[in-house]
Amino acid sequence: MENRFNALTSKEWLPFQKSWSVIDSDETLIRDNLRFFTMPSIEPRNVYYTGPRFAEFEAIARSLGLEGSQSAFPTVQFALLDIRRDLMECRSLGDFTAVRDKTLAKVSQVAMSLVDRRFVCVLAANIELNGALVPTAWGIGKALAQVLSLKDEKILCRDSNVSTGLSGSTVEYALYARKDGAPPHRTESAWSIESFFSSSANPGRSGEIPKWFVLKPPPRKKAEVLHPAKYPESLAEQFISAFTKPGDSVLDPMSGTGSTQLAAVSLGRNGFGTELSPFFAELANSRLSEFCNPVQGELLELGQQCGSYRIVQADARQIQHLGFPLCDYACTSPPYWDMLNMKGAENQVRRIEQGLQTNYSSDDNDLGNVADYRHFIDELSDIYLKMFRAMRPKSYFTFVVKNIKKQGAAYPFAWDLTHRLLRAATPVSEHFWLQDDLSIAPYGYGNTWVSNTFHQYCITMQLTD
Repeated sequence: MENRFNALTSKEWLPFQKSWSVIDSDETLIRDNLRFFTMPSIEPRNVYYTGPRFAEFEAIARSLGLEGSQSAFPTVQFALLDIRRDLMECRSLGDFTAVRDKTLAKVSQVAMSLVDRRFVCVLAANIELNGALVPTAWGIGKALAQVLSLKDEKILCRDSNVSTGLSGSTVEYALYARKDGAPPHRTESAWSIESFFSSSANPGRSGEIPKWFVLKPPPRKKAEVLHPAKYPESLAEQFISAFTKPGDSVLDPMSGTGSTQLAAVSLGRNGFGTELSPFFAELANSRLSEFCNPVQGELLELGQQCGSYRIVQADARQIQHLGFPLCDYACTSPPYWDMLNMKGAENQVRRIEQGLQTNYSSDDNDLGNVADYRHFIDELSDIYLKMFRAMRPKSYFTFVVKNIKKQGAAYPFAWDLTHRLLRAATPVSEHFWLQDDLSIAPYGYGNTWVSNTFHQYCITMQLTD
């Protein structure tokens, strides 16, 4: 296939397709972006930059046969705006508003010169104030989507010991927007970041968890494969260990095969929850029963205390009325909208060939069957707000989700859900589960940038009352 987008071979193209990178230097970051987002046949070969490293950017651009500038060219085929330092210095809503407005002015100016279907990349970062997460990068992404088509994000991971490649302490964002002929796609009404700046919280023990970590769960067992989107117990264990103590009660309103409850009881906590599907509710209880009262094999280690558990086959909307004790923590991974109902996905094909279920259920109450994005967000946030009534005041809640790309549009699911829950909870931390054991597909090869989304947001919030 002919590559009309850049000068990279298919072998060079694929590594950049992964939606996260462990970054060893800004020089590498700049060079990788310039090589990916410029095309030698486009004349003039002008690229735009604003930020603290213009001299370095200009030298790298020159080495690639490009001409870099901090002023707008008549024609630009790529623009890189580095506002990470500006955002990290924000201490108030006024500070952020000034950075946002200045950035949007520059993006709007560059957009007039940008070649059609070419990209602007904004390097951004979230901050923490008064124990709360203030998602300044998300706010920039939302604002950027009002000017260009927000297409994708790449998570930039750093650590003092990058050579390990396993976990780290800082995370930044590369936000990618494209100039399209059509107006920017509106996935959700723009929201204000003001309420994030007015929040304060107790960060709890989230510092015990790396900001990013590569997790390679063991292969699923035969029963676990039956679920189309199971998340690993080892992921839940990290957060349950950090936010609870032995004897505490942990809740999951969408239990699936019981991953959260299994992680909880294995750590001496109690696990409770609901599951809409009768089939998966029975499977979850069977897994818990076998773990806590094994008939043979995989016996509990001597002296290990298994917590109690109860998973009820019920709609999560009823969770506050099912007689669960007030829980100390909740951990869950909801449906990623209706993505399991999308036809033609590789995983769908494989599961069909194996005679396995491709979605959660055919129940009309199943959120995985809601086709409209805003309706889906409304329903999911309402379920969580009801779940909060079954939890202790000031307790913590972690949800695992990813932003979604569907039919050429980007839906910032993690951002929108967090914003919807602000009425009853404050975000205290973001962590990223990075997947490094999946095959990379050449999406968009030769035409445009479309990442393989291999990172999951793990957002922790504290209930406000």
